[in-house]
Amino acid sequence: MQNDYKVILLSAGLGTRLKPLTKILPKCLMPIRGVPILAHWLQKCMDSRINHIYVNTHYKAHIVENFLSTVNNDFDLVVAREPVLLGTAGTVRAAASWINNHSVIIVHADNFSSLKLSSLIAAHEKAKMQGVDITMATFLTDTPKSCGIVKLDDNRVVGFYEKVEDAPGNLANGAVYIFEPNVVKYICENEDIFDISNQIIPKFLGKIGIFNVDNFHIDIGNLKTLRKSQKVTHLLVGDTFDKGIK
Repeated sequence: MQNDYKVILLSAGLGTRLKPLTKILPKCLMPIRGVPILAHWLQKCMDSRINHIYVNTHYKAHIVENFLSTVNNDFDLVVAREPVLLGTAGTVRAAASWINNHSVIIVHADNFSSLKLSSLIAAHEKAKMQGVDITMATFLTDTPKSCGIVKLDDNRVVGFYEKVEDAPGNLANGAVYIFEPNVVKYICENEDIFDISNQIIPKFLGKIGIFNVDNFHIDIGNLKTLRKSQKVTHLLVGDTFDKGIK
């Protein structure tokens, strides 16, 4: 089943909140105990037997592309440089012909997570039989005003509050999604759509299911959370990295 899925690893961000570190490395290559976070996601794809991967680049693109050129595996890997940032939904639109009517996993590759893609897929396969078009990974956050917070009804996302002061809860958007082909079609038909959080999620309220990440899910967008990620002792990537991603 996993072989029917494709993955987009969003890796083009500027990483302004991680300066001065991102003056040296792009955010997607920040090391977690010596392993680039992008490798963490490539390993997850390998572990879930997902071979078709699309990586967009922009900031320090040559460094990301050089790293990807060293990846020794059986991936069908597409690397797409964006001279101008397209936005999260814009990247999906640019990759539409590559997606080619498949279900696609969209990953913000600056998250360090215990999420298993195979578990996310299993949850989505069950939910889409009940009319779900998107499955969103979620996690419990201690800082709801810095996250996109979801409101649920019968395990469906019916409200979404992006970085508001009085967020109604602490269940946060983990910025990892599965889109059904009709969602990609909607993005392609609406060329004024560029952002998943602000434009796609509100449009599909009621048709978004969730899969909660129970263990850890850390956005390494700033120095504090990058330091936090280094302290996670139950790493999933450290022991498996040398098996295939080199």
